[in-house]
Amino acid sequence: MADKKRHTADKTTSRRVVRPSDFSGSIKRTRGRPRFIPTEEQRTIVTLGKGAGLTHAQIASLIRSPKPISVDTLERYFRDELDNGEARVTAMVAGNLFKIATSPTHKNAVLAAIFWLKTRAGWKPDASASVTVEARSAAPNGGEEAPITFTIDLGPVPRSGEDADDA
Repeated sequence: MADKKRHTADKTTSRRVVRPSDFSGSIKRTRGRPRFIPTEEQRTIVTLGKGAGLTHAQIASLIRSPKPISVDTLERYFRDELDNGEARVTAMVAGNLFKIATSPTHKNAVLAAIFWLKTRAGWKPDASASVTVEARSAAPNGGEEAPITFTIDLGPVPRSGEDADDA
């Protein structure tokens, strides 16, 4: 009868307790697949995938351990990356665009500045502004100064307090 009680007690214990003295140089595993432990590289992939608009299934297929992980595993171990990945990627792109737009030497600084002003500062394509500059220069023969006038079109600018459609 004592054997029967011991036998039922063994059945209720699903995992073997492993003590450091039980190891003989190699790590013994319990049954089943080993626990998934995400790496920093995998976290970066998930963040960029979410920022790029990939679905959870598409992102899960990119993460291999050694086979692709399930969507449930993705959602369990990468919750922060899935929740905040899109915002992080948008912030990275906006920071890079801002750095280019404010650079005095970058070859695409003007394009980046125009894009930034149109999308973030409310510039409208149907509103425009221009600056007229008038300067005087001495005539080559010592005569009267000849006026020089030129106009610089600054392109679209926002109107304060109203839309361009209301004008």
